[in-house]
Amino acid sequence: MRASVFFLPDNTPEPPEIIRFRRFLKANSEFIEQWETDNPHGVNTWERNACFRQDYAEFLNGVRDIYALSNADIDYWLS
Repeated sequence: MRASVFFLPDNTPEPPEIIRFRRFLKANSEFIEQWETDNPHGVNTWERNACFRQDYAEFLNGVRDIYALSNADIDYWLS
């Protein structure tokens, strides 16, 4: 996982990129937790994984506009 450290001077607002990043990560975690709750481990792991990948792709497509993200942003943040 890649990480960055930002040192901002006192009384400097957070850059919008950092705000979008934090909001996206929170929404991403909430989606995964809720999906796990709604879809407990079943007998067919392959089918369950395929359903997750489909639902997760729909989630990522949905948040692109909300958080003004590019595919590069999402790939970078999730790698």
